[in-house]
Amino acid sequence: MNKTVRLFIAVFILATACPVLARDSAGALTFIKGPTSSQPQVVKPGASLLIDVAEPVYNSCGCRFHLYLDSEGGRVEMTDMTRLPDPATGVYRFAVTVAAGMEDGLYDLIAQKGANNDTALNSVSIVEELPAALRIMQIHDPRVDAATGLNLELTAELAAQDKPAFIVITGELVGENNTQNITRLLDILNKMPAPVFVAYSGEDESLRTMFGPLPRVFTYGEYVFLLAAPGQSRTKTCAEQPIRDLLKDNQDRQIELRLFDKSNNSLYFDADGNTSVIIPNPHDDDCLKAVQETVAPALFTGGAIRVFTYQDGKIGDTKTVTIPR
Repeated sequence: MNKTVRLFIAVFILATACPVLARDSAGALTFIKGPTSSQPQVVKPGASLLIDVAEPVYNSCGCRFHLYLDSEGGRVEMTDMTRLPDPATGVYRFAVTVAAGMEDGLYDLIAQKGANNDTALNSVSIVEELPAALRIMQIHDPRVDAATGLNLELTAELAAQDKPAFIVITGELVGENNTQNITRLLDILNKMPAPVFVAYSGEDESLRTMFGPLPRVFTYGEYVFLLAAPGQSRTKTCAEQPIRDLLKDNQDRQIELRLFDKSNNSLYFDADGNTSVIIPNPHDDDCLKAVQETVAPALFTGGAIRVFTYQDGKIGDTKTVTIPR
């Protein structure tokens, strides 16, 4: 092989190699778009896991696409996957079957295509048996920064004791939006022993991009939950709360409407810290009707934790804990 041929091959390899993409300067994922550590998925072994990846990154090379679930017990490659209709421009969606026999716990999701790598920490929760009554922890107004803010490290220890099925964070996430504070918040969230859902609706675009749009719907087994912006769905006039209008700007609107429509009731959280049980009214354009509320939101401001049980559309066994800053 002469020098000219060798040089041509080297240039061709460099030109076609996949660029390395991982996280941006604020810590947001650039390849994996869902699930993430603040928008995880709860799934049973043998069921399907929906995974969204960025189309420009996926198409940046013709390399083979790999998906893994990673935990302390080891790494498992997911090979049974199907490409679904894309939910939005710039995103590819895959349905991946979680292998039967996988152990309960939190898993990191890893996407790899050539040199493109992304890891969504604690983004998948595998649960073999779903509890009849859910133990839920809600954290409000953490306002994390380098020196003060809600002591989320202590909160992680409390979560290990209370063993909630999942954790919801509402209110202001960081005291000041900068890379240091966001990185600290992400590091703390990764220590949580349960899946974490975030209802953030502040003005900062980078935080909205990282922690997801509001409103959005998620499920835990047969239970359906709604995360909303401050004040949404608070009016008592049912006709002013159609679920289709509430979800009109969400790219997963059709999927989430089906989830909501099949439910008898839904547990609702908004970014002000309000928590209610709501039911769809099929006779009035699927509007929302509040049927029960927890402790008044005024008692839940300034940084606190609420732990409660939820079963059959009813909230019980509620306690609120103040955490030092």
